[in-house]
Amino acid sequence: MNEKINLIDSGAGAYNVLSYLVESDKRFKNRCNINLLPYQIGNKPINEIKKMYIDKVINESLNESNTFICCNTLNSLYPTYNGAFNELLIYLKNNRSDKNLIICTKNTQTQLDKYYKKNLNFETITINQNIIEKIDKGIISDVELNSNLYDKLILGCTHFDLLNINTNMEVISTSMLCSNRIKSKIDL
Repeated sequence: MNEKINLIDSGAGAYNVLSYLVESDKRFKNRCNINLLPYQIGNKPINEIKKMYIDKVINESLNESNTFICCNTLNSLYPTYNGAFNELLIYLKNNRSDKNLIICTKNTQTQLDKYYKKNLNFETITINQNIIEKIDKGIISDVELNSNLYDKLILGCTHFDLLNINTNMEVISTSMLCSNRIKSKIDL
């Protein structure tokens, strides 16, 4: 079966997911289509995201069985589809005993706090839209973040793999989590 794999994102995160896929098996390079939304959505108001044409774009793309949403914010709005936010939740549920610190956008933080804060062990740090755009453009690349309060630092946005993070915590990438799910679902 050689069906295309559709990766949807609002920025560089889909390329990070693709990078993990190709690193594991070069055949993924020719199987993946990246569908980029034309603007960053991580910190835009959710009602604004839904009002724009995203519903149309998502519904068209998600009719494909091999579509994965690489944007945590977007996947949190469309949780019935495969994607980065769902992989983040699975990871948190499977690692409840760890003390996790998640770097994420405001929308991802809101969705996590709204539905999952009571049951899972994590704290969040939000990054504003201006910083996210600088990460995507390579303007910001080095971050130092150390803590004795947390076991793991979770990159709660697939864009954040572009950062060179100096930390004493184990770093967990949602890009890697998403690529692992894709590899488990797709027969090459």
